[in-house]
Amino acid sequence: KDFKIKNFTTYLPEYSSSTAKVRVIVVARCELEKNIVRRPDLMTSRVFPTVWLELNLPKSPRYLLGSAYREWGSDDEKSVESQTDRLSSLEEQFIKASDGPSEVWIGGDWNLDASRFDEKNWRLKTIAAKFSEICELAGLQQKRVGPTYSYTVNDEVLTSELDYFLTNSKES
Repeated sequence: KDFKIKNFTTYLPEYSSSTAKVRVIVVARCELEKNIVRRPDLMTSRVFPTVWLELNLPKSPRYLLGSAYREWGSDDEKSVESQTDRLSSLEEQFIKASDGPSEVWIGGDWNLDASRFDEKNWRLKTIAAKFSEICELAGLQQKRVGPTYSYTVNDEVLTSELDYFLTNSKES
C-alpha cells in the first residue's frame, strides 16, 4: 500500500498472493478517480491476484478493466496440476465480469506463451487448454500483442508471448 506515484491513484488486489508479494497493481490518473469504481466483488481469488476496475467516462461505453498475474508457484505448487487448479479460480471472475453490460478488457502477465498454445507436446499444454476453456466459457477472446519476453539459450535469442489481453469486445 506504499506504492505511490504523484498524481496517480494506486489500486491493489483484494488479497495478497500466496507468496505475500504484490504481483499486480494498477495506477490511474487522479482526475479519473471520480469515474472509477473498484470492484472487490470480482477479486475473489486468494490464489490468483487480480485487480478489477469499472471505468465510466461521459459519452463513452462502460468498461470493466481487469489486470492479472499468473504465478508459476514454487515447490509443489509449480506442478502442472497445481497450476491448473489455481487457474480454475479465474472462471468465476471472468464469467461474472463478462455477464454484465460493460465491455471487458483484461490485461495480464499470464506466464503462458500464447505462441505455443497449439503445440501438441508443450509441457504447459494442459494449463493453456484450461485457460482457453475458461475464456471461451466467459465469451472472452485473446488479443495477442506479439513477443513480450526475450531470453537467450545457447547464444540464440528466443522470444515468448507471456503478456496479452482478453476481451468480450466485438469491435476489437
